[in-house]
Amino acid sequence: MFKAKIQRGCVSDGPGIRTVVFLKGCNLRCPWCCNPESYSNTEYWYNNERCLLSKGIQSSLCVLCEKRGGLRPIVECPFGVSNPTYGSYTTTSLLYDMDRDIPLFLQSGGGVTVSGGEPLSNLSVFEEVVTALKKKDISVCVETSLFVDDLPSAETLRNVDYWLVDLKLQPEMYLYSDHYLNVIKNNLLKINNCTFRLVFVDSVLDSKDVVLRKLNEIGVESLELLKCHGLAEAKYRRLGKEFVDYSADSNKYEELSAFLVSHSIRVETLTA
Repeated sequence: MFKAKIQRGCVSDGPGIRTVVFLKGCNLRCPWCCNPESYSNTEYWYNNERCLLSKGIQSSLCVLCEKRGGLRPIVECPFGVSNPTYGSYTTTSLLYDMDRDIPLFLQSGGGVTVSGGEPLSNLSVFEEVVTALKKKDISVCVETSLFVDDLPSAETLRNVDYWLVDLKLQPEMYLYSDHYLNVIKNNLLKINNCTFRLVFVDSVLDSKDVVLRKLNEIGVESLELLKCHGLAEAKYRRLGKEFVDYSADSNKYEELSAFLVSHSIRVETLTA
């Protein structure tokens, strides 16, 4: 059994129309993350509009609630104040859920994209999911930072048709980390059919010369540049987490794109 979230009809997560399987788990904690619910297995959505205490209503059912100093966790609220952010699956139930999408995959040249979180953070679950999908002849794409110490087995790697590598070359992340660069370069030697992505925040433009040098060291010839937005604010609020808005300036975004193109890197501009 593992935790996953399913999103259908995606067109920016690999070739064709795809269903994205978001696996739980990630240790990167990018400050602009648009999937903060993926961090761990204990993330819950909170809806205080269902909370009687928040409305000033007294009920004997709320006496034991942790919000009143009791021992009953809020996740056990009988009024549904909280709900798990991800569902529980086995590979059998996941494949059953994918069956209805197969005609669409065949018609559009699509398939399943395994994402996260960081899908490579739990190799046993990742290998189980990829192996099961390939047994159904479903095209598999993986969206990953590739910043992991260990990759899946060679057999599992062969079962991946496409890779979307989300580079962490922002000053807030690993732009100045030699260790990061070495890990990425080493892991890239073991995969094929790779598309590079970079989330643009304003600080990237301020460090554009270093970013360009690192892209050249990695061997990036083309790049999907994703303009960061603040659309995940509602998610943070529902998770009870602090939100910091990293929405990028459009002019700076276009300036960075033009700079990279002028240095022979093909750029496709997207909104993250």
